[in-house]
Amino acid sequence: MELIPAVGALIAFTQACIAFAVFSSSRRQRSVDRGTQRIIRIHDWGNDCIDALAEAGQLCLLQVSDFPDERAYAIQRSNLLHRLSALIDRGRLFYRNIDQDKYGLEKFPARRGYRPEILDPLVAAYRSLLAISGTANQDIFDRLYRWRGRFITLLQYEVEPSWLQTARHYSVGPGAAAGISVNAVSEPPDWPENRSPAEGNI
Repeated sequence: MELIPAVGALIAFTQACIAFAVFSSSRRQRSVDRGTQRIIRIHDWGNDCIDALAEAGQLCLLQVSDFPDERAYAIQRSNLLHRLSALIDRGRLFYRNIDQDKYGLEKFPARRGYRPEILDPLVAAYRSLLAISGTANQDIFDRLYRWRGRFITLLQYEVEPSWLQTARHYSVGPGAAAGISVNAVSEPPDWPENRSPAEGNI
């Protein structure tokens, strides 16, 4: 008769262990699912960015005379500027600015601090398009091509499975380090051969 309480306690303990294991497994699965969903969203955004960067470079090889008229050229340039601006802000949903409590305190919170470096190529394309004059320019095309290469490199790091295993918060990531000041003629920084995904801007 004394075995019955012991058996009951053992069964209760076993059930508790199973419930805890199921809970832990479910929690880990939800965490992986959230990370995977984030990567999918970044991947979709990154594809849109690559398209816009390629289009910006191509527009720099064209001139007004390649269009039916000056207005058609202006509309295409304006539409592309609009798309780049939106992609920059969409990127801020994944990458917060750095040092938001130290710089630009008069701005809205999303624009305070220093821009994450993965957005630098988009800003370079935007500012380059603002500066073009309607004549073909191979130098600008070449520069934007280099910026696109930097963007793709950062994006590859962001969607790597190995990074998903270490990512814990969306404001931290290979492309989330502070960017640089970018204008219409800025070149992308060199890429150190020994840079690891988590090192940020060097």
